[in-house]
Amino acid sequence: MVAVIQSTETPRPRALVVDDSRIARHVLSGMLDRRGFEVETVDSAEAALNRLCGRLPNVIFMDHLLPGMQGLEAVRRLRARADGAALNIVMFTSQDGELFADVARAAGADDIFVKTTDSTALDDILGRLDLMPVGADVPRPCGNVVPLVSNRKPSGESLALERLLEPILDQHREKLRQDLLSEFAIMERYEERMRRETMLCIDAMTRRAIASINRTIVERQRYQEQRATRRKRTWLPTATVLFALSIGLVAYLVT
Repeated sequence: MVAVIQSTETPRPRALVVDDSRIARHVLSGMLDRRGFEVETVDSAEAALNRLCGRLPNVIFMDHLLPGMQGLEAVRRLRARADGAALNIVMFTSQDGELFADVARAAGADDIFVKTTDSTALDDILGRLDLMPVGADVPRPCGNVVPLVSNRKPSGESLALERLLEPILDQHREKLRQDLLSEFAIMERYEERMRRETMLCIDAMTRRAIASINRTIVERQRYQEQRATRRKRTWLPTATVLFALSIGLVAYLVT
C-alpha cells in the first residue's frame, strides 16, 4: 500500500499590486514577499480588472494615478462586482492627507498606504485587515549594528571578489539608472496629461463664461426691445386722444 502524504503547509496569502511605476511595484512586492505574501503585479487598472476574473487575491494595493482608468474609478468598479464586498482594497498612493483619505474611503477603499519604505505602516494596515501571515519574516530594527567600515586592509581574496563583483555592480547601477529615467518619463507624461487636462478645463470654463455673457446680452436686448414696444403701445393711445381733443377744440373755436 502506498501512503499518501498530505502537505500541511499553509498556502501563502496573495496580494495584487497595481502600479505603473516599476520601482514602486518592486519595492512594495519585496515588502509583501518578506511578510509571506505571494505577489502579482500589473501596471494598469484595466489589467487588474482582467486579472481578477479568476481566484481573488487576499488584498489589492491600487495606485491612485494610473494611465487610462484612474485608481479611484477602478476601486468603484471593483466594489460594484458581485464579489466586491469580500475584497480588501488599499490605496497605494503618494497623496497624504485626510481629504484624500475621505475620498478614497468613499470610493470603497479599506485603507490608505502612502508610498514609503516604512514597514511599520504596512504592518499596521495588514494587521487592521487581519492579513498578517503567521510566522512572517517581518524585518525589525536590530539593536546590535555591525559596523560596515573596517580598519583591516583588504586581502587578496577580497580584492579578487571585488573585481569579480564589479561587472555585476555596474549592471545593477545601470539598471537603477534606467529605472530612474523611466520614473522621470512617467512623471513627464503625468505632467503633460495634467497640462492637457488643465487646458481643457480652462477652455470649457471659457466657453461656459462666453455662453453666459452672450445669453445675458441677448436677454438684455430682448428686455430693451420689449420695453420700447411697451412705450410705443402706451404713446399711441395717448397721441390719439390728444389729437382728438385738439380737433374738437379747433372746431369749437371756429363755431
